Amino acid sequence: MIRTAGPGDRPELEAVYNACFPGEEDFCHWFFGRVYCPESTLVWDEHGIAAAVQLLPVRLTLKGQEVPCTYIYAAGTLPQHRGRGLMGALLERSFVLSAARGDRLSVLITQEPSLVDYYARFGYRPVFARQEHRAPAAELPADTALFPMKDRDIAAAQRLYETEQQGLHALRDAVAWRLILEQYGKNAVVFRRGGQITAFALAESEKDCLTATEALGPDAPILMAALAGRRGVQSARWYGPVTSEAKVNGCARPLDEEGEALLQKLHSYGYLNVLFN
Repeated sequence: MIRTAGPGDRPELEAVYNACFPGEEDFCHWFFGRVYCPESTLVWDEHGIAAAVQLLPVRLTLKGQEVPCTYIYAAGTLPQHRGRGLMGALLERSFVLSAARGDRLSVLITQEPSLVDYYARFGYRPVFARQEHRAPAAELPADTALFPMKDRDIAAAQRLYETEQQGLHALRDAVAWRLILEQYGKNAVVFRRGGQITAFALAESEKDCLTATEALGPDAPILMAALAGRRGVQSARWYGPVTSEAKVNGCARPLDEEGEALLQKLHSYGYLNVLFN
């Protein structure tokens, strides 16, 4: 049966998460300790939790209009229960609950292209995309510097974030930024030129490439190349809003007439990066 998660469900939910998203155990523990809310989690309980999905409240904006939304996150079914339509049933129930709390859209990130077609069965449309950038490692130019991002840098990072947005995108307030700093720690980096912050990156190292979930600002390419060189890897890869060729990575489903009207206004891809991982 479908029910809302309860206070004692966390161990089972973490087990479902780790079974569906292997290799993210440390992040899973952090997420359930800092972000998880039982009241915003739906589960399929069948003598134990067989499937679960998080209905995280987020606010998006388009040309100054704020839009309350549900961010569908960590949707997963245990391998032995897949193919039975459990996740579809959870999604259908989520639409009812999300609409009841006043949300206009249900939005999600698609981890792979094939999932766009899967979610289309439930009314989702490709709405969000991201741009991939690459650069070889390089030295840090003179008269510039890299620093760990601190609380005092949030306002500058927020200005860079908003400057690069052209369409529908997630709002970030100071609370969201502090959660990002907690999550990324020393891997949240700012680039200073002439005393001004002109780029930031939220990075993680891989074997031969430094990857940033997000790097924004006019000096983002220089930041990423220098950070790759400093960390001893060959190249850097980072993501941001679409500027040319688009790689769809997210969908939206209207929950009411206002949500439908909003999607009809879109003439370009939006940017959905809530940064949980």
